[in-house]
Amino acid sequence: MGELLAVAAGLCFSLNSILTQRGMRQATASAGVMVNLLVNNLVFGLFLVVTSNTGGLLTLSREGLLLAASGGVVANVLGRTLNYLAVARIGSARAIMLSLTQTLFALVFGVLLLGEVLNITSLVGLVLVVFGVYWLSGEKARQKGEKARQKGEMAAAIEEPNTVFQRPSSVGMLLAVTSGLAYGGADLLRKLSLTESPSAVLTSAVGGLGALAVQSLVFTLQKGWRELVGMDREAFLNLALAGVTSGVAIIALNTALGFAPVVIVNALYNTRVWFAMAIGPVLLGGEERVTGTLVWSTLFILAGALIVIFG
Repeated sequence: MGELLAVAAGLCFSLNSILTQRGMRQATASAGVMVNLLVNNLVFGLFLVVTSNTGGLLTLSREGLLLAASGGVVANVLGRTLNYLAVARIGSARAIMLSLTQTLFALVFGVLLLGEVLNITSLVGLVLVVFGVYWLSGEKARQKGEKARQKGEMAAAIEEPNTVFQRPSSVGMLLAVTSGLAYGGADLLRKLSLTESPSAVLTSAVGGLGALAVQSLVFTLQKGWRELVGMDREAFLNLALAGVTSGVAIIALNTALGFAPVVIVNALYNTRVWFAMAIGPVLLGGEERVTGTLVWSTLFILAGALIVIFG
Protein backbone atom coordinates (compact mmCIF):
# COMPACT_ATOMS: atom_id res chain seq x y z
CA MET A 1 0.00 0.00 0.00
CA GLY A 2 2.73 2.48 0.99
CA GLU A 3 4.79 1.66 -2.10
CA LEU A 4 1.82 2.24 -4.42
CA LEU A 5 1.00 5.54 -2.72
CA ALA A 6 4.62 6.70 -3.09
CA VAL A 7 4.58 6.03 -6.85
CA ALA A 8 1.18 7.75 -7.11
CA ALA A 9 2.64 10.77 -5.31
CA GLY A 10 5.50 10.85 -7.80
CA LEU A 11 3.09 10.75 -10.74
CA CYS A 12 0.91 13.50 -9.28
CA PHE A 13 3.86 15.76 -8.51
CA SER A 14 5.19 15.39 -12.05
CA LEU A 15 1.74 16.31 -13.42
CA ASN A 16 1.71 19.30 -11.07
CA SER A 17 4.98 20.58 -12.50
CA ILE A 18 3.88 20.07 -16.12
CA LEU A 19 0.48 21.72 -15.61
CA THR A 20 2.15 24.59 -13.77
CA GLN A 21 4.51 25.11 -16.70
CA ARG A 22 1.47 25.33 -18.99
CA GLY A 23 -0.29 27.76 -16.64
CA MET A 24 2.71 30.02 -16.20
CA ARG A 25 2.83 30.79 -19.90
CA GLN A 26 0.48 33.61 -18.91
CA ALA A 27 0.97 33.89 -15.14
CA THR A 28 3.71 34.64 -12.62
CA ALA A 29 5.22 32.09 -10.26
CA SER A 30 3.68 33.87 -7.26
CA ALA A 31 0.20 33.64 -8.79
CA GLY A 32 0.85 30.00 -9.62
CA VAL A 33 1.71 29.23 -6.00
CA MET A 34 -1.37 31.14 -4.79
CA VAL A 35 -3.78 29.22 -7.02
CA ASN A 36 -2.11 25.93 -6.11
CA LEU A 37 -2.41 26.59 -2.39
CA LEU A 38 -6.06 27.66 -2.62
CA VAL A 39 -6.93 24.43 -4.41
CA ASN A 40 -4.64 22.38 -2.13
CA ASN A 41 -6.60 23.49 0.92
CA LEU A 42 -9.91 22.61 -0.74
CA VAL A 43 -8.51 19.12 -1.40
CA PHE A 44 -7.21 18.79 2.16
CA GLY A 45 -10.54 19.95 3.59
CA LEU A 46 -12.43 17.42 1.47
CA PHE A 47 -10.14 14.59 2.62
CA LEU A 48 -10.55 15.65 6.26
CA VAL A 49 -14.33 15.46 5.95
CA VAL A 50 -14.27 12.13 4.08
CA THR A 51 -11.87 10.55 6.59
CA SER A 52 -13.67 12.11 9.61
CA ASN A 53 -10.47 13.77 10.85
CA THR A 54 -11.88 17.25 11.39
CA GLY A 55 -11.78 16.80 15.15
CA GLY A 56 -8.11 15.86 15.07
CA LEU A 57 -7.06 19.49 15.29
CA LEU A 58 -8.17 19.51 18.92
CA THR A 59 -5.85 16.61 19.76
CA LEU A 60 -2.79 17.99 17.95
CA SER A 61 -0.11 19.22 20.35
CA ARG A 62 1.38 22.69 20.13
CA GLU A 63 4.67 21.19 18.93
CA GLY A 64 2.90 19.12 16.28
CA LEU A 65 0.94 22.13 15.09
CA LEU A 66 4.08 24.27 14.82
CA LEU A 67 6.10 21.57 13.04
CA ALA A 68 3.32 20.79 10.55
CA ALA A 69 2.71 24.47 9.78
CA SER A 70 6.43 25.19 9.45
CA GLY A 71 6.93 22.24 7.13
CA GLY A 72 4.05 23.45 4.98
CA VAL A 73 5.44 26.97 4.75
CA VAL A 74 8.97 25.85 3.89
CA ALA A 75 7.84 23.31 1.29
CA ASN A 76 4.76 24.95 -0.21
CA VAL A 77 5.73 28.63 -0.13
CA LEU A 78 9.52 28.79 -0.28
CA GLY A 79 10.25 25.50 -2.05
CA ARG A 80 7.34 25.69 -4.45
CA THR A 81 7.98 29.33 -5.41
CA LEU A 82 11.62 28.55 -6.17
CA ASN A 83 10.60 25.44 -8.09
CA TYR A 84 8.01 27.29 -10.19
CA LEU A 85 10.53 30.01 -11.01
CA ALA A 86 12.88 27.24 -12.13
CA VAL A 87 10.16 25.56 -14.21
CA ALA A 88 9.58 28.84 -16.07
CA ARG A 89 13.28 28.96 -16.99
CA ILE A 90 14.41 25.38 -17.59
CA GLY A 91 11.20 23.35 -17.91
CA SER A 92 9.47 20.84 -15.66
CA ALA A 93 11.68 17.79 -16.30
CA ARG A 94 14.93 19.60 -15.50
CA ALA A 95 13.42 21.40 -12.50
CA ILE A 96 12.11 18.13 -11.04
CA MET A 97 15.41 16.37 -11.69
CA LEU A 98 17.43 19.06 -9.91
CA SER A 99 14.97 19.15 -7.00
CA LEU A 100 16.09 15.56 -6.29
CA THR A 101 19.01 17.25 -4.55
CA GLN A 102 16.62 17.44 -1.59
CA THR A 103 17.93 13.97 -0.67
CA LEU A 104 21.44 15.41 -0.46
CA PHE A 105 20.28 18.32 1.69
CA ALA A 106 18.19 16.02 3.89
CA LEU A 107 21.38 14.03 4.50
CA VAL A 108 23.30 17.20 5.40
CA PHE A 109 20.53 18.33 7.76
CA GLY A 110 20.53 14.90 9.38
CA VAL A 111 24.28 15.04 9.98
CA LEU A 112 24.29 18.64 11.25
CA LEU A 113 21.05 18.73 13.26
CA LEU A 114 20.28 15.14 14.24
CA GLY A 115 23.81 13.85 14.78
CA GLU A 116 23.56 11.22 12.03
CA VAL A 117 26.85 9.72 10.81
CA LEU A 118 28.05 10.35 7.24
CA ASN A 119 29.40 6.99 6.01
CA ILE A 120 31.42 6.26 2.88
CA THR A 121 28.35 4.99 1.01
CA SER A 122 26.45 8.22 1.59
CA LEU A 123 29.54 10.17 0.53
CA VAL A 124 29.62 8.30 -2.79
CA GLY A 125 25.95 9.13 -3.31
CA LEU A 126 26.62 12.78 -2.52
CA VAL A 127 29.42 12.89 -5.13
CA LEU A 128 27.13 11.37 -7.78
CA VAL A 129 24.42 13.95 -7.09
CA VAL A 130 26.91 16.82 -7.38
CA PHE A 131 28.36 15.35 -10.58
CA GLY A 132 24.88 15.01 -12.08
CA VAL A 133 24.19 18.70 -11.45
CA TYR A 134 27.59 19.59 -12.94
CA TRP A 135 26.91 17.45 -16.03
CA LEU A 136 23.56 19.13 -16.65
CA SER A 137 25.17 22.57 -16.34
CA GLY A 138 27.11 21.86 -19.55
CA GLU A 139 24.03 20.87 -21.55
CA LYS A 140 23.83 24.01 -23.66
CA ALA A 141 27.54 24.01 -24.46
CA ARG A 142 27.36 20.40 -25.65
CA GLN A 143 24.28 21.10 -27.73
CA LYS A 144 25.91 24.10 -29.40
CA GLY A 145 28.97 21.99 -30.15
CA GLU A 146 26.80 19.33 -31.74
CA LYS A 147 25.03 21.96 -33.88
CA ALA A 148 28.36 23.34 -35.00
CA ARG A 149 29.53 19.91 -36.10
CA GLN A 150 26.32 19.14 -37.98
CA LYS A 151 25.46 22.47 -39.57
CA GLY A 152 28.51 24.70 -39.20
CA GLU A 153 28.97 27.71 -36.95
CA MET A 154 26.55 29.91 -38.92
CA ALA A 155 23.71 27.42 -38.73
CA ALA A 156 24.33 26.93 -35.02
CA ALA A 157 23.90 30.64 -34.43
CA ILE A 158 20.41 30.72 -35.97
CA GLU A 159 17.79 31.21 -33.25
CA GLU A 160 15.15 28.56 -32.73
CA PRO A 161 11.59 29.09 -31.42
CA ASN A 162 11.63 30.51 -27.90
CA THR A 163 11.14 27.55 -25.58
CA VAL A 164 12.21 27.01 -22.00
CA PHE A 165 15.03 24.89 -23.41
CA GLN A 166 16.44 27.94 -25.23
CA ARG A 167 16.37 30.36 -22.28
CA PRO A 168 19.39 31.02 -20.05
CA SER A 169 19.63 28.05 -17.68
CA SER A 170 22.15 29.00 -14.98
CA VAL A 171 19.64 30.96 -12.88
CA GLY A 172 16.99 28.29 -13.42
CA MET A 173 19.37 25.56 -12.26
CA LEU A 174 20.29 27.55 -9.15
CA LEU A 175 16.61 28.10 -8.35
CA ALA A 176 15.85 24.38 -8.78
CA VAL A 177 18.73 23.31 -6.53
CA THR A 178 17.71 25.89 -3.92
CA SER A 179 14.18 24.48 -4.03
CA GLY A 180 15.77 21.12 -3.25
CA LEU A 181 17.35 22.73 -0.18
CA ALA A 182 13.93 23.99 0.94
CA TYR A 183 12.28 20.61 0.30
CA GLY A 184 15.06 18.86 2.23
CA GLY A 185 14.42 21.09 5.23
CA ALA A 186 10.68 20.52 4.89
CA ASP A 187 11.25 16.75 4.87
CA LEU A 188 12.88 17.03 8.28
CA LEU A 189 10.05 19.15 9.69
CA ARG A 190 7.41 16.88 8.17
CA LYS A 191 9.05 13.77 9.59
CA LEU A 192 9.10 15.33 13.06
CA SER A 193 5.49 16.52 12.77
CA LEU A 194 4.23 13.02 11.92
CA THR A 195 5.45 11.84 15.34
CA GLU A 196 3.09 14.38 16.96
CA SER A 197 0.09 14.07 14.62
CA PRO A 198 -2.63 11.38 14.68
CA SER A 199 -3.15 11.62 10.91
CA ALA A 200 -1.12 12.23 7.75
CA VAL A 201 -4.14 14.00 6.23
CA LEU A 202 -4.30 16.29 9.28
CA THR A 203 -0.60 17.08 8.96
CA SER A 204 -1.10 17.93 5.28
CA ALA A 205 -4.07 20.18 6.11
CA VAL A 206 -2.24 22.08 8.86
CA GLY A 207 0.78 22.54 6.61
CA GLY A 208 -1.47 23.72 3.79
CA LEU A 209 -3.25 26.26 5.99
CA GLY A 210 0.05 27.61 7.29
CA ALA A 211 1.40 27.94 3.77
CA LEU A 212 -1.79 29.62 2.54
CA ALA A 213 -1.68 32.18 5.36
CA VAL A 214 1.94 33.13 4.63
CA GLN A 215 1.51 33.16 0.84
CA SER A 216 -1.66 35.28 1.15
CA LEU A 217 0.31 37.88 3.12
CA VAL A 218 3.15 37.85 0.58
CA PHE A 219 0.69 37.99 -2.32
CA THR A 220 -1.08 40.98 -0.76
CA LEU A 221 2.21 42.83 -0.28
CA GLN A 222 3.03 42.12 -3.93
CA LYS A 223 -0.42 43.42 -4.95
CA GLY A 224 -0.94 40.18 -6.82
CA TRP A 225 -4.69 39.77 -6.32
CA ARG A 226 -5.34 41.94 -9.36
CA GLU A 227 -3.40 39.46 -11.50
CA LEU A 228 -5.39 36.58 -10.07
CA VAL A 229 -8.75 38.24 -10.79
CA GLY A 230 -7.76 39.06 -14.37
CA MET A 231 -5.96 35.78 -15.08
CA ASP A 232 -6.54 34.06 -18.42
CA ARG A 233 -9.10 31.25 -18.07
CA GLU A 234 -6.85 28.58 -19.60
CA ALA A 235 -3.94 29.57 -17.36
CA PHE A 236 -6.18 29.45 -14.27
CA LEU A 237 -7.56 26.04 -15.25
CA ASN A 238 -4.06 24.59 -15.68
CA LEU A 239 -2.92 26.01 -12.35
CA ALA A 240 -6.08 24.81 -10.59
CA LEU A 241 -5.60 21.28 -11.96
CA ALA A 242 -1.99 21.51 -10.83
CA GLY A 243 -3.30 22.34 -7.35
CA VAL A 244 -5.50 19.24 -7.36
CA THR A 245 -2.60 16.98 -8.36
CA SER A 246 -0.21 18.46 -5.77
CA GLY A 247 -2.86 18.24 -3.04
CA VAL A 248 -3.47 14.56 -3.76
CA ALA A 249 0.30 13.99 -4.01
CA ILE A 250 1.02 15.54 -0.60
CA ILE A 251 -1.64 13.41 1.08
CA ALA A 252 -0.47 10.27 -0.75
CA LEU A 253 3.15 10.91 0.25
CA ASN A 254 2.37 11.60 3.91
CA THR A 255 0.07 8.56 4.07
CA ALA A 256 2.70 6.36 2.41
CA LEU A 257 5.11 7.18 5.25
CA GLY A 258 2.69 5.45 7.62
CA PHE A 259 2.65 2.20 5.61
CA ALA A 260 6.22 1.79 4.36
CA PRO A 261 9.75 2.66 5.52
CA VAL A 262 10.91 6.19 4.76
CA VAL A 263 13.76 4.95 2.54
CA ILE A 264 11.38 2.95 0.34
CA VAL A 265 8.87 5.80 0.09
CA ASN A 266 11.56 8.32 -0.87
CA ALA A 267 13.08 5.98 -3.45
CA LEU A 268 9.74 5.28 -5.17
CA TYR A 269 8.68 8.91 -4.92
CA ASN A 270 11.74 9.85 -6.98
CA THR A 271 10.13 8.16 -9.99
CA ARG A 272 8.51 11.56 -10.54
CA VAL A 273 11.43 12.61 -12.73
CA TRP A 274 10.81 9.73 -15.15
CA PHE A 275 7.09 10.54 -15.29
CA ALA A 276 8.00 14.14 -16.13
CA MET A 277 10.30 13.09 -18.97
CA ALA A 278 7.68 10.70 -20.38
CA ILE A 279 4.60 12.93 -20.06
CA GLY A 280 6.15 16.39 -20.45
CA PRO A 281 6.88 16.27 -24.20
CA VAL A 282 3.32 15.01 -24.83
CA LEU A 283 1.55 17.78 -22.89
CA LEU A 284 4.05 20.54 -23.63
CA GLY A 285 5.06 19.75 -27.21
CA GLY A 286 8.29 21.40 -28.35
CA GLU A 287 8.46 23.41 -25.14
CA GLU A 288 10.01 20.44 -23.34
CA ARG A 289 12.90 18.40 -24.76
CA VAL A 290 14.46 15.24 -23.43
CA THR A 291 18.15 15.20 -24.36
CA GLY A 292 20.93 12.72 -23.74
CA THR A 293 22.48 15.11 -21.24
CA LEU A 294 19.21 15.29 -19.29
CA VAL A 295 18.90 11.50 -19.19
CA TRP A 296 22.51 10.96 -18.07
CA SER A 297 22.31 13.74 -15.48
CA THR A 298 19.10 12.21 -14.14
CA LEU A 299 20.73 8.79 -13.90
CA PHE A 300 23.68 10.21 -11.94
CA ILE A 301 21.50 12.22 -9.55
CA LEU A 302 18.92 9.46 -9.10
CA ALA A 303 21.65 6.87 -8.48
CA GLY A 304 23.27 9.19 -5.94
CA ALA A 305 19.93 9.82 -4.23
CA LEU A 306 19.19 6.08 -4.02
CA ILE A 307 22.65 5.38 -2.59
CA VAL A 308 22.10 8.06 0.06
CA ILE A 309 18.62 6.70 0.85
CA PHE A 310 19.71 3.06 1.20
CA GLY A 311 23.21 3.80 2.50
